[in-house]
Amino acid sequence: MLLVQLFYFFNLDLMWWLICWENYQVFFLTNGGCEIYEDVRRNSLEEAMKLSVENGLDGIVSEIKGIFRDPATVAKIKESKLCLLSYGKLKYAYFSFS
Repeated sequence: MLLVQLFYFFNLDLMWWLICWENYQVFFLTNGGCEIYEDVRRNSLEEAMKLSVENGLDGIVSEIKGIFRDPATVAKIKESKLCLLSYGKLKYAYFSFS
């Protein structure tokens, strides 16, 4: 039986602790600009992508509206081989980023 555990969060200290455990998938959580925070990585899908690539994370979890606002960055995320997960009220809306 394959058990998959995903971790996603804003807390970077916890992120570093989990990265040391190779059997966990670690994702960075961002709002994609839907709300404004002091930490720019929480406000921008592109900044979240940069952080994820630089630190060897498995992907990004973003508010779906942030994904719809920035389809060009979605293509960059795909090219960088990161996973992109979403949450929010529009989560089940059909949209293709091919």
